[in-house]
Amino acid sequence: MTSNQQETKRLRRVAAVGKAALLSALLIGTLAVPAQAAAAKPEAPQASVRFARGELASASGVRDVHARVLREANRVCRMRGVRDLTRLRLQQECRAETTRDLLAAIDSERLNNFHGNWEARGSWDAS
Repeated sequence: MTSNQQETKRLRRVAAVGKAALLSALLIGTLAVPAQAAAAKPEAPQASVRFARGELASASGVRDVHARVLREANRVCRMRGVRDLTRLRLQQECRAETTRDLLAAIDSERLNNFHGNWEARGSWDAS
């Protein structure tokens, strides 16, 4: 198995574990939104976004929570020494999927609208 195939397999495993963790977090009603399951292998990164529902009532609060979501997606999907386009694409896909999963778990129309506008401006390169 090539290193790209191994990396793709690892990212898919992380994404699948993350979806299960998001569902369980929604069921327990926590304000910390996990992107990875705690039972995952030790090398699998853990991500969470802590926020208060009241933060989503103001524009500045929405910006702050959005910035936290993006930082966590970047941290979870970071690949050291990315030197080829395939791995760069995998990193970008991971970051986008993790962000979508976190935003879905937070389930805020204001935050989703903010992110949609942010994405339309092509702001991934600025983060």
